[in-house]
Amino acid sequence: MRDICYETNLFGDPTLDIWTAVPQDMNVILPENVNIGDTEIIIQTDVSGARVAILLNNELLARGLTGSDSNLNLELESPVTSPYPLEISIIAHNYHRYYGDITVVSEQPCVVYQSHILHDDTGNGNGEADYGETVLLDIYLYNGGDQDALNTELAVFCDDEYITIIDGEESVGQIIAGAVVELPGAICFMIGDNIPDQHITVFTLIVNGESRDSWSSEFSQIINAPELEFGGIIIDDSESGNNNGILESGETAEFVIQICNTGHAISPAGSLQLFSQHPDLEVEAGAVNFTGINVGEITGAGVTVTALEEAAAGTEVSLFCNARQVIIFWKRHLMHILGG
Repeated sequence: MRDICYETNLFGDPTLDIWTAVPQDMNVILPENVNIGDTEIIIQTDVSGARVAILLNNELLARGLTGSDSNLNLELESPVTSPYPLEISIIAHNYHRYYGDITVVSEQPCVVYQSHILHDDTGNGNGEADYGETVLLDIYLYNGGDQDALNTELAVFCDDEYITIIDGEESVGQIIAGAVVELPGAICFMIGDNIPDQHITVFTLIVNGESRDSWSSEFSQIINAPELEFGGIIIDDSESGNNNGILESGETAEFVIQICNTGHAISPAGSLQLFSQHPDLEVEAGAVNFTGINVGEITGAGVTVTALEEAAAGTEVSLFCNARQVIIFWKRHLMHILGG
């Protein structure tokens, strides 16, 4: 039993609070609801030093510790602006974790982003955002307030160097309280060719209504792009050498440079050049073309290389490899040792 206890503590999470007594349930009193615009929430418990966290859609809004009176007046970093319920998590030593939620109410309209659907029909049509594409977004707005939103207008902004918004405005009109409205093709934007793979673009969505009502929310979109990596060299000396896969003095061989696409989008075709910085190694001048590379696949580009007769076995030579595509310039310093 003692060994099992040691193993459990050793291999467990080092931040895990180890129970030293039979855990109990906490008595917690949460507000029945909070209003849009509130900046403070009062949490009542029967445990001092309990850790309290308030979340919205799994994002932390505020956290704190209950005081000696076991209560906490928690100041939010920003006012409540979303109509979605707030999630409450409370933990304390020798107590079970407490989960709860607080309803957000509003005596006014409150229009926020709910979801979106992406269309890339003018691109590769895979339903994902890829480099170089121009895409459309269907936007779904939710009025979480208890009043209708009237004469609403939508505007979308994006402060991202890789994104150009072509059309980011839409006339929406009335949105009934508690309803979701669909806006097909509400947003059109263009993605730069040079965007990094798995780049996260954040959009700010502003809805304006009557009586100077204005609501702001954000959403994000992951963008795919290719990413090239060096995958090694295959030496083919079968035609003018001894076919042992080693470049030796007096031989001419083809150096097949392996290029891997480790990104999340198909790479376009490109060209490759190999340069030698050693007098005993001659590399065929000019660029060698290679085809587009599917996600997770490898392609090869062959370059003719000659080792002069005077090249000594074991000589270490430096090679520089440049791979160029429409969107990527890839450079590697390669070392190679001549055989004998």
